[in-house]
Amino acid sequence: HLALAAVRMGFTRVVGVDSDAVSESNLSRQVLYNSADVGRCKAHVAAEALQRHNLRSVVEMHQLDILAHRRRFGKLDRTG
Repeated sequence: HLALAAVRMGFTRVVGVDSDAVSESNLSRQVLYNSADVGRCKAHVAAEALQRHNLRSVVEMHQLDILAHRRRFGKLDRTG
């Protein structure tokens, strides 16, 4: 919801990271996806959906497991 709000407010650049694929369980709680997206990379689907909401925003999404690349990004803690 945060990325969608950002493009709707006119943020000029939105960057996101996700390593997962869209699953049916996502459809009831994540507004960027629909049933046609099941099995597709969340990052790519999110970028397409966000671009439809604001063609002026630059949307950059990366398919990446950020916790698996912690050396690249510094110390990251898994919470929850």
